[in-house]
Amino acid sequence: MEGQEVAIMKMLFVWTGLTSYMGDCWRELAKRSDIDLKIIVVIEKRNAVQISFQAEDVLRGLDYKLVDDNAAFPDLGGWRPDIVFSVGWRSRVCRYFVEDKAWKGIPKVCCFDMPWRWKFRCLVAPLVLGRFLRNYDAAFVPGVVCERYAKWLGFKRIFKGLFGIKTERFYNAIRRDEKSYLLYVGRNSPEKRLDVLQEGYRLYRERGGKLELRLYGKDLANGFVEPEKVPGLMKSAAAFVLASDFDPWPLVLLESMSAGSMIVASDRCTNRPELGKNWFVFKHGKPEGLARELARVENAVSGDVDVILGENRNLAAQYDCAEWVKRVDSICREFNLKG
Repeated sequence: MEGQEVAIMKMLFVWTGLTSYMGDCWRELAKRSDIDLKIIVVIEKRNAVQISFQAEDVLRGLDYKLVDDNAAFPDLGGWRPDIVFSVGWRSRVCRYFVEDKAWKGIPKVCCFDMPWRWKFRCLVAPLVLGRFLRNYDAAFVPGVVCERYAKWLGFKRIFKGLFGIKTERFYNAIRRDEKSYLLYVGRNSPEKRLDVLQEGYRLYRERGGKLELRLYGKDLANGFVEPEKVPGLMKSAAAFVLASDFDPWPLVLLESMSAGSMIVASDRCTNRPELGKNWFVFKHGKPEGLARELARVENAVSGDVDVILGENRNLAAQYDCAEWVKRVDSICREFNLKG
């Protein structure tokens, strides 16, 4: 009704680390006139200067506080949220907002991307974390592999779709090359198994494979690449290749699919149940299997791949920031909260 006052829902996100994709999601959420959004980002003291500089861009236009996990707890000036989304259980600040008895009646949602694994730390987690986790009313996880862990931890209410990206940034990128290369962009860290990636590529070329492999990142062949150039690299690539032996819901694969690149991934990339319909999948740690999948990609590129790429884009579109806002809204409705 015209002139009727709009009810405002107060929403608090307490996050660890600074990521551009969450900045995009929060900005999309902040567009809502019925949402009063506040964000607390917990940072490590040794990274404070660098993070403070990055935050001006990543959190541009948002109502946020950067806090040191060992400093005094942030003062919200009497502002009291209707719902709290908090990352995990390691941060002292996150634990404060979850355990504070003054906020006992406020719904709290535990956000995490740790997948289920047959590891000691996962097996004993319900015993170690059980008392703390009882402060939460629900879990918010990326997909079904993390959902299994959430169930193991004892959560009854579990929502999927924790992550979102600005898909148009990748969809609308300019393609600068023919799809004649394989791409990796990321860290040179042990779990990424670049040794398997390079050995698998060597076997592929040894058997007549023609696609070039381009590695971008610190200490890699093509060096660091500016974030604004990554969508174009993905759009021009025949496939993005990820050989990780541990990778909880890698967003880089979602980005590549949005850009129109095929995916070659190990079976340890845990967004496969949601996104992997058309992936070329190999067993982690097996260069031989990777070489076979790279050959299959080359054959696919020489044919008509428009159907595959279109399906990939449609799958990725479910994780656009605007869709993420709808998922957050549905969580609030579960607790009978309305903006």
